[in-house]
Amino acid sequence: MALLSLGSLQVEVREWFASLIPRRFAHRHIALGAAGKVVELLEEILSTARKVTPTCPDRRTSTRKIMTAFNAFVVWATAQKQRNGTVEFGGYHNTGPGGVAFLWAHQVGEELIYALDWEAELHCKGRSQLDMIGGAFVGIARLQSIWPWLVDCCATATYAKVPAVIPRAVLFKPNPPEVLLHLLRGLPVNAPLMVEVGVDVGQTSEFLLEAMPNLTLFGVDPYPGFYDNQRSSERRDQMGGEEAFSEALARYERFPSRAHLRREASASAAASWNEEKLPDLVFVDGEHDFESCARDIRSWSQLVPPGGVVAGHDYRAGVEGVPRAVHALIPESATLHLGPHGVWWWRVPPP
Repeated sequence: MALLSLGSLQVEVREWFASLIPRRFAHRHIALGAAGKVVELLEEILSTARKVTPTCPDRRTSTRKIMTAFNAFVVWATAQKQRNGTVEFGGYHNTGPGGVAFLWAHQVGEELIYALDWEAELHCKGRSQLDMIGGAFVGIARLQSIWPWLVDCCATATYAKVPAVIPRAVLFKPNPPEVLLHLLRGLPVNAPLMVEVGVDVGQTSEFLLEAMPNLTLFGVDPYPGFYDNQRSSERRDQMGGEEAFSEALARYERFPSRAHLRREASASAAASWNEEKLPDLVFVDGEHDFESCARDIRSWSQLVPPGGVVAGHDYRAGVEGVPRAVHALIPESATLHLGPHGVWWWRVPPP
């Protein structure tokens, strides 16, 4: 599969992406999901991408460009896979101290495609990759066997209003608890207090409490046995609320002075917060529909002091309520950060 050698399209690339961002955000880090490696990658693929028009009708020109660039990236990544035997090569473009824009082939569609364009809503699901890019690349349908999620996930780009930064330090964290541990250790306090909204069986809480002997953790979960509009785990479906609560409680009781499990609704727990200390980090992973997620973020973020972190889970395709809520409530002076496995966060700015 031949790639074009294009020379310098640096200015054109930057102007294109700047045009996709509202003017008031133009000074922010440009780290738009599937276009993270702006210069190095898109100088190679831009002219090829411009020749291809997806078959999704009645969409804006910028939307078509986004999709064509993404599909061109997939082709480029496939060529890299053929040469290097792996697609986990990453693509980096420095955006600031400690921050990079990152392209990782098997995460782009599933976790980062939302960070493309607030207006873009692509509805090409059910079409083959060959149809979506107009048949311009020979053998593109083979990608379905390499990354099956492409057919279902890569054609959805909604609800991203601001650019997002993906910090270099969390790129290869294997799971959300590892990302949270990194965030906790980066707080400007010696003994942080964390609130976890949506505890389930308490595995994340237990991991963090074991890893940080100076951590105090409050878990909040009503344990109804299910969460509306959330992709429940098979285990949750089998256990129900009472069994999940019992297992979580047993884990919390291992840390009697540092772990506190509250069985109540998230907004109610936030409204009745009367601890001496405010939470330094809040992790929202409760119900994932827009109204519930927004209520959780709104209720808890107002308790986090400047310098603290508001974070959550499932910023990904298929759980559209979460990214909608995140972008509806992030302060304009804050920067959204994305990590592996759908983790999102921002640091609370000064008043």
